[in-house]
Amino acid sequence: MNFAEHHADVIEALDPSYLEAGITLPFCRLTYAHCELINHSRMPLERKEYLTAEIRRCFRHRWAGQLEYELNRLIQLIRHRVYFVTWDGRTYQPDAHRQSRQLFHFHLHDLIKTVSEALFIFPEHEGLQESFQLLLKELGLSPARSATLPSPLKEAAL
Repeated sequence: MNFAEHHADVIEALDPSYLEAGITLPFCRLTYAHCELINHSRMPLERKEYLTAEIRRCFRHRWAGQLEYELNRLIQLIRHRVYFVTWDGRTYQPDAHRQSRQLFHFHLHDLIKTVSEALFIFPEHEGLQESFQLLLKELGLSPARSATLPSPLKEAAL
C-alpha cells in the first residue's frame, strides 16, 4: 500500500468528511493541531513557546517520511494547476473553474490556508513558498514581497 492509499484508508476510517476536502496535508494538520491546542491554552507564554518549538521539532522528525510525501504531492499538484483532488483520486473536470467560479475560489482559498499551516511547520521550504505564491497569483493577488521567511526553528534547539 502506498502513502496515498494509506492516507485514504486512515481518513476514511477516522473522519470520512475530511476525505471530501480535496488536497489536504493530514500529518501537517496533525502537527498544526497540536500547536493550536498548546497555544489556545492558559499556559504561561514561555511554556507555550517551548512546547510549540518541541512539537514542530518532534513531529518533523517522527513523521518525516509522511510529511515529505504529502508536501511533495501538494507542490506537484499546485505546479500542475490541480487544485482539487482527494486522497482516493477523485477530482473535478479540468474546466471546473469555468463552470463554478465560487467553488474554484473556495478551493484556492482552502489551499492557501493549508499551505500556510505547512509553512508554519516548514518556513524554510522553498517548494511551499513557491506554491503559496502560485496560489496568490492564480487568485490575482500580488504578493507583498518575495523575501524568504525567517525560520523560528533555527532559534529552537533542534
